[in-house]
Amino acid sequence: MLSDIAVASDRATFRVPELLRGIPDATYAAVLPAHVGLAVARDLLLSARRFDAAEAQRIGVISRLVPHEELRDAALQAVREILQTPPMARMHVKRMLNERYGLIDYQTMFWALAESPEPREGMLAFMEKRAPSWVPEEFA
Repeated sequence: MLSDIAVASDRATFRVPELLRGIPDATYAAVLPAHVGLAVARDLLLSARRFDAAEAQRIGVISRLVPHEELRDAALQAVREILQTPPMARMHVKRMLNERYGLIDYQTMFWALAESPEPREGMLAFMEKRAPSWVPEEFA
């Protein structure tokens, strides 16, 4: 999501899994709405559902979707195109583009990692291949 040009295979799948592990990820929460809009960001962040490459392109998470067999060539082509632009001008354009993200609240994320039992339980559940304790039994 933070790459300059995201080239993905038509076989790729995506997900924002941190909340499944009890981690309120500050980067996704700050950046994803700028890419996909607030309603879609809420859906992806709060549900942590998987989505395929076609949806990722449609909502703006990736910019180029190619057949899996063409992935390497397409990525190299993107690099060739970028390298045709002058480095200093490119740097300023990237700075201006990145200003749209605003504040990334790492304080909240780091507080949760240090103080909340949820990230520990989430990671332990992941490693033990079970549902975390906060998931009601009928939805586990």
